[in-house]
Amino acid sequence: MYEDLQPLANLRIGKVIEQCTQDMERQVVAANRHLAANGSVLSGGAEMQKFNIRAGSLETICRNIARTWLELIRKRNRTITRDDVTFVMQQVEGFALTQAKSLGSAMVNTPGGPVVRGKFWMDQADTKMRKIAGDIRRDLRDSTTRTRSVSDAGLNFSHRQ
Repeated sequence: MYEDLQPLANLRIGKVIEQCTQDMERQVVAANRHLAANGSVLSGGAEMQKFNIRAGSLETICRNIARTWLELIRKRNRTITRDDVTFVMQQVEGFALTQAKSLGSAMVNTPGGPVVRGKFWMDQADTKMRKIAGDIRRDLRDSTTRTRSVSDAGLNFSHRQ
């Protein structure tokens, strides 16, 4: 049903992933420099700061996945149905759950090992990514309820913390 849109969606989403990854890497490097200057590189707070940077980047990507699919579907069909929203959320949730594992692994596999135990980071990553997907689902649902159609104007695709 959406195969015709897949190549364009992949291209757009790929560009977003590339840009967000570069931004996230710059932010982590800057955070490391700041933490090193303050002598707090090896602390739970420092790890949490880097976790939040990575999670924020993944949230931006998830919201752009939703936005991209909604734009493409709306352009083709001129409307968004409940089935379309279900499909969009499958795309977002699939990415979010895959990235939860990557986010947890990034925190566990830090040079020198994590200060906080690895299971904590795996659980935090899973919880955070499920929350992000849930927030996007809520935004879609609320927008659909208010306007009887999904419009980007009704969605809060800004970064949440």
